[in-house]
Amino acid sequence: MERPTPVEPADLLPELSPEVNLLLARMREVPLGETAVAMSFDPSRGAER
Repeated sequence: MERPTPVEPADLLPELSPEVNLLLARMREVPLGETAVAMSFDPSRGAER
């Protein structure tokens, strides 16, 4: 019995890359978005502060 596999982010990247790039660009412009992204990729950074 194979269960339906959850959608992986990698599966969406090809279709969403333009939108994702726009979102990332906007987040880089906003300090709050930038810190949120940095913490999501590097939790240790948030723990240090």
